[in-house]
Amino acid sequence: MRTILFLVPATLEALEQKGVAPMILERDESGYFDHVFTVHFPAPGERTIRLNPRHTVIEVSQGRSPFFKNANPSPFIRLLLLASTLRFLLKMQKLIRLEKIALIRATEPYQRGLYAFLLSKLTGVPWCVSLHADYEKCFELDPERGAPRVFGSRLLAKRLEQFVLAHAPMVLAIRESLEAYAVRNGADPKRIRIIPHGIQMDQFLKPSDPRFKERFTLEGRRVITFVGRLSKENYVFDVLAIAKAVAFLRRDVVFLIVGDGDERGALEAMVDQHGLQGHVRFFGFLPREQVADFRVNADVNLCLMGGFSLIEAAAAGRPLIAYDVEWHRELVKDGETGFLIPEHDVQGAAAAILRLLENPDLADRLGKRARELALERHSLEVVSRIRIRCYEELLSSCHPE
Repeated sequence: MRTILFLVPATLEALEQKGVAPMILERDESGYFDHVFTVHFPAPGERTIRLNPRHTVIEVSQGRSPFFKNANPSPFIRLLLLASTLRFLLKMQKLIRLEKIALIRATEPYQRGLYAFLLSKLTGVPWCVSLHADYEKCFELDPERGAPRVFGSRLLAKRLEQFVLAHAPMVLAIRESLEAYAVRNGADPKRIRIIPHGIQMDQFLKPSDPRFKERFTLEGRRVITFVGRLSKENYVFDVLAIAKAVAFLRRDVVFLIVGDGDERGALEAMVDQHGLQGHVRFFGFLPREQVADFRVNADVNLCLMGGFSLIEAAAAGRPLIAYDVEWHRELVKDGETGFLIPEHDVQGAAAAILRLLENPDLADRLGKRARELALERHSLEVVSRIRIRCYEELLSSCHPE
């Protein structure tokens, strides 16, 4: 029986609110793993949820003190944190032995990476860490909330990240652009593997719905869709600046903002301040199937910064516009699958939107090619095969025949 343990910095409730909880079920790689244990620590309470015969979620509480977030905690709080962490590690050590866990995967190179390292030392089970973001860029875009901290310190968090990446037997970077980041922060280049994000494409391959605009009273309007967390790292204030520039020239355009986050209040205030109420509408978090409706029925998908959201935008078959940052060049081929715009070039993004609205044949051609590339690189079937190869390599290197 082959089992894997995932250490994840979230809770099931938070994932459900974001509409991404079903992605947990993809971790068994279509049956490659007989069972998957997903562990959330710290969590508000203790519970074990059996999602189905192959998947179990375990949430472990750490009490009232948020681990690693308090700046300069008192000696007593430090002792409590140490005790709760030791309790967690012993609980996981017992789980690993009872369930015969074959592999441990941490989904970030901070606390979860450290836990994976320690548990591997305690049990002899191989581990790996996945790298999902350029945290330096995230911190640059949002110094307050963009990147993890340890005891309130970004510097300590950076040292922890470097330790984890330097000691990981395998670093699973979700995009090619993160390979250089991993090496710069201590990872051995020979231990890095690229495992692109994969998504279930079916919902994004459906045709557009002629009744979509009627349902949302958008008859006669040209629709620009943005989907994502409303945070600074997603350039959400640039989205509003772009909306203002486009609306100045075309009164028939409306920007649909799908998602929620810390900056929503400020964004809504800016809409009122600039008189954009008729051109910007907020929808909050929506279920994934509804997100797909917004994607496939858009005239243009705007995704200035994206991971999963960029893949979904491409899969929808509509042209997309993104900033030329991070990994975007891997999917957005300028003038072929969409338009890449220099970072913070609001006028350039607005001009690209106007060009696509005025050239429907061009928009259709770019959207068609974007979908083809998304299917080629990011379908679940393609990505699952890549992940399985990585898991097998790690398992065989630790347990050679």
